Amino acid sequence: MARRTVQDKIEGLRRITAAPSARLLDVLPKSFADRSPTVRASAVLLVADRDLREAGPLVEPLLRDNNAEVRLRAAECSGIFKVGKCLGVRALLCDVSPVVRAQAAETIASIGDKGALPGLAELLSDKESFVRSYAAASIGELQGHTLTYRKFVVCSKKKNKNSRRLEC
Repeated sequence: MARRTVQDKIEGLRRITAAPSARLLDVLPKSFADRSPTVRASAVLLVADRDLREAGPLVEPLLRDNNAEVRLRAAECSGIFKVGKCLGVRALLCDVSPVVRAQAAETIASIGDKGALPGLAELLSDKESFVRSYAAASIGELQGHTLTYRKFVVCSKKKNKNSRRLEC
């Protein structure tokens, strides 16, 4: 039997999206445990796109994944569903990826975790300005202010100055 490629696995996940949610919930644990971070991240995006709130507990362990893209997607999903143990998301405030730190700040505000205020306060001195901005907005939101998050873009030094993209 031939090994399935990452692209085959992702395509299989996309085909299953047409199936009832119960079928998808059967397949997700295997996808979340896949060796490929691309498959794991795609599975999390699928959960968010299909609004599968019942899969929230399956996403939570991915907050500790060894891949920044997977952690980012898991944090986004936790914020969309407003679920997840606060400690898992709080740990991402110290993540090596500034994009993940910023998303963690937004997710914490979304789920209303006031216990994370000390960690958010530490992010106010982060070396990345967009992380500081997200931390400030999250602190404000947790204190009852309605704020809008600006979409952030990290400039790649390898491209010309007008070319921008998000990088983990």
